[in-house]
Amino acid sequence: MNKQILAKGVWEEGVSWKFVLSDVKPNPDLCTAAFCVVTYGRKLILVKQKNRGWELPGGHIDTGEDLEDGIIREVIEESGATIENPHFFGFKQISPESPIPNKNHVGKFYPFPHSFVIYYFAEASEMLNISTAEDVLETTRVGLKDARNMLAKGHKHDELIDYLKVSGKITLDE
Repeated sequence: MNKQILAKGVWEEGVSWKFVLSDVKPNPDLCTAAFCVVTYGRKLILVKQKNRGWELPGGHIDTGEDLEDGIIREVIEESGATIENPHFFGFKQISPESPIPNKNHVGKFYPFPHSFVIYYFAEASEMLNISTAEDVLETTRVGLKDARNMLAKGHKHDELIDYLKVSGKITLDE
């Protein structure tokens, strides 16, 4: 797969990003988080974060954690969905104008001049009835039309989902 830019955006002033379709993962030491487009029964699984609204399940990768193990852990912690074989399909390259302090580790910074948020897609094998992470208010399963209306716009996750559906990588109800 050639590297192709699927979307671009700005997180906040001075921090731009671009989403790159790729089958080659960035250096794991520069990957700070992972998200997953998770389907279950032809529906998307979304999580409602306290401060960010509706988004894909995912979160920070722990230092030294295997990337696939990290996304499997994050998906179950945030949504209760179990995934076994996440498929990598691209990454957001984060390009701040200056180093960004790491909120989780006082005195440390995210990788600079670029860091990466990696993206996977997977079909959940089951939904467990467990307590989710404390920053998750709610979990839901929705069709594509509802997901487009619910997802926080700045991440452009709807564009990633559209790509996966059109390319036949996921199957969703409208």
